[in-house]
Amino acid sequence: MFKLKVDKQAVIFAILSVFFLIEMAVLLPWSINRIVTSNRGIVKIKKDLENIGREWPNKDNYIADQDKLRGEIKILRKKFVENEDESKLLSFISRSSKEYGVEIQSMSPANFAPYPENQFGQFSYLPIKIKARSRYHSLARFYELVQNSGYFFEVTEFNMKSGSPYNIIELTICGLLERKQ
Repeated sequence: MFKLKVDKQAVIFAILSVFFLIEMAVLLPWSINRIVTSNRGIVKIKKDLENIGREWPNKDNYIADQDKLRGEIKILRKKFVENEDESKLLSFISRSSKEYGVEIQSMSPANFAPYPENQFGQFSYLPIKIKARSRYHSLARFYELVQNSGYFFEVTEFNMKSGSPYNIIELTICGLLERKQ
């Protein structure tokens, strides 16, 4: 039989070479990927810290604004009238017209019209056709009251015929009513 002479240093060198090749092929890309991922995380954390440092002094203002907005939302929610309470809208218009010296000749609610559905609930329009007469400034004050009232109104049609001393208006006011779920 033939005997192979192997040098110990050559074997050790070959084993170390194979180990380094495996490390370069497997472990080096994995390490580089870990470093890149860590750097991305560090950059994101650094940006978050900068944002927090910039916004932290305003946190009390944000909390106060949030409380203020919650209060405003409560006030606005009270402006909604349920479908069953449409008479509240009609009596409000009638009562307000008398306060401003506006003589309502006719007031007739039409059929409910759909309102686009949104995240705050389901609503519908109640168009109310009004024909009234009064002096110009009284009509203007009445119109302003309706627009700025405690209910959600939108004037969709407005016609005015001038006369002396009384003017005649024909308008359609749409009240926004909340539908029960």
